[in-house]
Amino acid sequence: MVIGQIVLIMISYIPNTIQRIYLVLTLDFEKSPLRLRMEILSGEVTLLLTTFQSSISFYIYATTGGALFRQTLKELFTRGFFRYCHVIEDSHAEEILELRQMKNTVEV
Repeated sequence: MVIGQIVLIMISYIPNTIQRIYLVLTLDFEKSPLRLRMEILSGEVTLLLTTFQSSISFYIYATTGGALFRQTLKELFTRGFFRYCHVIEDSHAEEILELRQMKNTVEV
């Protein structure tokens, strides 16, 4: 698993390295606005690929990691989901209470 992750890291850094070498080699050339924008876009895309590799590592661990990691991850998501649902229910209860109070003041 570690070897696969190392290979994945190396592959994801290759485009970024090539793009940076290109920028250094063409630093002294006069560039048109279109070419500058293309270089910026290619830089952003290669940076995105490099950043995407970090999230891929998480998914590799989540799918191929041990049972303890998957169990802990599942508990974390379940606990967070129920906390979120509980907060929403509480906020709706407060809104309903406020509406009832407003209705009572209007009727009086």
